[in-house]
Amino acid sequence: MELFTPCGELRTLTDFNGTIHSPNYPCRYGGPQYCRWTIMPSNSPKAILLSFEDFRLDRDRHCSLNDWLGISTGEYNNDTLLCGHMDRFQLLISSSKVDLSFFARMHRQGDAFSASYHSLQADVIEMEVSSWTMSVQNIESTSLEASWEEFPLNDKYIEYMFLKITEATKGISVLRPVYTHERSRHIENLYSNREYVIQVVIWTGPDIEHDIYSSVNVSVTTKEGGMSSLKAFIVKF
Repeated sequence: MELFTPCGELRTLTDFNGTIHSPNYPCRYGGPQYCRWTIMPSNSPKAILLSFEDFRLDRDRHCSLNDWLGISTGEYNNDTLLCGHMDRFQLLISSSKVDLSFFARMHRQGDAFSASYHSLQADVIEMEVSSWTMSVQNIESTSLEASWEEFPLNDKYIEYMFLKITEATKGISVLRPVYTHERSRHIENLYSNREYVIQVVIWTGPDIEHDIYSSVNVSVTTKEGGMSSLKAFIVKF
């Protein structure tokens, strides 16, 4: 018989840097669970960077039927929900505070998730390369196809490359790693009738506090239609 550790009460994290993880980590978690964290570093940062190395939640077709992790930057800001299985990715939160909630249903079991957070004292400045263009095609109610040109500067600058997806009304950006040779990526499980800003960004060092180059961004609005799920910003490989 497996024993699973429960979440406990709301945890408020005020250290400049720290970690969060699912109950029973690094072992599997069991439902039901409802965990809450407030990350509010005492140094009043300009932004917060969340880096996920492990993200393996029990999955179904839709986040609403799934275990999920919700991210919110305010009382009236609906959660951005993440679920399923994803490789390494990051969230850039343009706020000095972020609330997270983890929900696992009864009789569900998932592997685990773990994330570290870092408070950023300086504004995140991206240097747009005007000749580095991208386009978005086949825009549906919950998906789109993004493509971009080769990075026009010397590739010796590239430490990491990300596809950056931001819902226009929220200060939350999802950074999904892409390979330097890639020129397109399918993005699915978006919300219908929502505006998104899509761009590709390059880090020139091992962390976000080095120089960052960005492509010209593209603003798109998904078509109207039924929301396929509550899953947001999941990029399909």
